[in-house]
Amino acid sequence: MSSPSSSHERDNTDDSLNKIWNVFYEVKAILNPIMASDNDKDKGVCPKSTGDSCPSGHMLVQCDSNNRYQCKQCSEKTFQPNENWIGDKCRLRQQCDKPHMKHQDHGSTVRDAKCACEDGYHFSNEDQRICLRNPECPKGTAPGTYGTCEPCIKMNMYSDEVGRMKKCKPLTNCEKQHRCTLVPSKGDADNHCGSIVKDLNTCEELNPPHSGSPELLHYAIIGGVVAILLLVVILLIYFCFRRRQLRRQYNQRALTEAEVEQLRVKVVKDCDKDPALHKKVLSTSFSFIEERIDRQIWTLAQELFRFHPKQGHYEVIVEKYKDSQAKYTVNGYLQEWKMWKGDSKDSVGELFRCLRQVKRDDIVNEICMCLRKDVDYHTDVEFQNGYHKQSLKDECTYIFFPCFYHKKEKSPSVPSGTVVVVENDGNEAGTKLLAIASDDVEDGADDGSGVVRPPPGAFYHNHPSPSAPVLEENTNNIFPSLENVKFNRQWSQPVQATS
Repeated sequence: MSSPSSSHERDNTDDSLNKIWNVFYEVKAILNPIMASDNDKDKGVCPKSTGDSCPSGHMLVQCDSNNRYQCKQCSEKTFQPNENWIGDKCRLRQQCDKPHMKHQDHGSTVRDAKCACEDGYHFSNEDQRICLRNPECPKGTAPGTYGTCEPCIKMNMYSDEVGRMKKCKPLTNCEKQHRCTLVPSKGDADNHCGSIVKDLNTCEELNPPHSGSPELLHYAIIGGVVAILLLVVILLIYFCFRRRQLRRQYNQRALTEAEVEQLRVKVVKDCDKDPALHKKVLSTSFSFIEERIDRQIWTLAQELFRFHPKQGHYEVIVEKYKDSQAKYTVNGYLQEWKMWKGDSKDSVGELFRCLRQVKRDDIVNEICMCLRKDVDYHTDVEFQNGYHKQSLKDECTYIFFPCFYHKKEKSPSVPSGTVVVVENDGNEAGTKLLAIASDDVEDGADDGSGVVRPPPGAFYHNHPSPSAPVLEENTNNIFPSLENVKFNRQWSQPVQATS
């Protein structure tokens, strides 16, 4: 089989001969009319006869005027590789327009085009009509010409990966590098070469390693530097993560009493400017009041309608919802109050005043904490930075000096959602939520202090309706004796005196 280089040289020679013949025919066509006699004029235009031949890249065609012939060059999509006579035609070049097929050589008038498959595909057989997808070949093999996985070691090559588009790689020649082959390749990995040796026959090392070698010291220094850099990167990532976590903890921390009061004032002020926020505050407040009001249900109704223009309107509202369950009763009170107040900007402040009047500041604070993000409330930045610095300082001490780390005693934080009991000016026990964090303690679960937090509405479940005495039938509308009535006065319905 001829080599690709000789084939390429032959193609170049054919192209050169084809060009020479073309120039020859053009010159002859110009000179024949001048030099020929009158009898030979037709021969100058069509110089060929039936017994003549044409060179490669041309074919013999008949002239229109007489029985003479001329050589016509093949078109762009055809070729003629040989010298030809009458009856021989130019051949159609191969078209590489099938899926996953491309031109390797577009050919010329003297040679055919050559097609090739895209990477990852192969010809089904020698006719090269269709390209098929390569199979997935294991290590040590690679897809061959027609799709079969051929071992690379037979070609003195190797393949260390699995795939459809891989190719065999040449093996390293250890002897050429004056090294001995320690582990010869089996086709799935490269040759493993040793160090430079004096003699390839004995494989005696030129510079045998010894303790304290500068090369080992160099590697040790590089390894130490890499380890230090890796440690620094890990610490930076850790501190960035901790700083973000501390910022989140700070934003969720329990607010002081003064901060909660500032937040309440800001909520009321922002409601005056933003009608949408005003509606959201009322909706949120109604939800919290319905769930949290518990025993203050009756005093809340009295405070809500204390300044109503109609005297005794409070009694009318209480009578209207007395047969409903407690939760629906509270909802009825609030809806009646909303219909009276409307969407006036001072309704939020009035609602907060009523809650504080019935000693339920904890509900007000809980509402404000729920709306903390809506009013864009931020605490003191200087205090926040100090909080972060102190926390990071403790983290550094714990990481680098664990033996000297003494965690500072911190005051017990107020659990999320708990209520702190304080004494008001009238020496009456009131409830005020001094600090509310994120709601991370489940209802009915122990918060860690031994106190079980009741779920919202627990009071309603035990006391769904007022426990005031009810007139019995067949008693002439006389109240029964108080000794026979079992009720608790602290849950009974209050009565408001009217004029």
